Amino acid sequence: MIGYFIMYEKILVPIDGSDYSFRALCEAINLAKLTGGTITLIHVTPTGSSVVMSSKQHFYAMLQQEGKQVLSNRMKLAEEEGVKTETLLVEGDPVEQIVKTAKQGNFSLIVMGARGLSKLAGLVVGSTSQGVIKNAPCPVLVTR
Repeated sequence: MIGYFIMYEKILVPIDGSDYSFRALCEAINLAKLTGGTITLIHVTPTGSSVVMSSKQHFYAMLQQEGKQVLSNRMKLAEEEGVKTETLLVEGDPVEQIVKTAKQGNFSLIVMGARGLSKLAGLVVGSTSQGVIKNAPCPVLVTR
């Protein structure tokens, strides 16, 4: 039997601050250490029309700041493990932005949590992960 080892040179890890995304990052770190790969953390700040216009700027600024903090904290964790790590903070629909980034960045793997922070999204089990799996240009590893 001839074995082969898949090289995951570029791993994309969507981060939202949830325990699920933390566990996904830990798995990605282990894979990157095994393969010599790099990790790119992406945090997607969702946009939508549900926010009243007068408070929209303040709300998005708050979301952006929280996203930067989550990325910074998780990047430190990966770098402490000796894994080269980059971060991306983008706005938009999470599924669209994750898939778009994976395509444009020629990523070899996406590692993500089964669920995120949103309780409402949890009603549709893993709606973001399902959307990414369905549209991703590369393998997707979903952690629990």
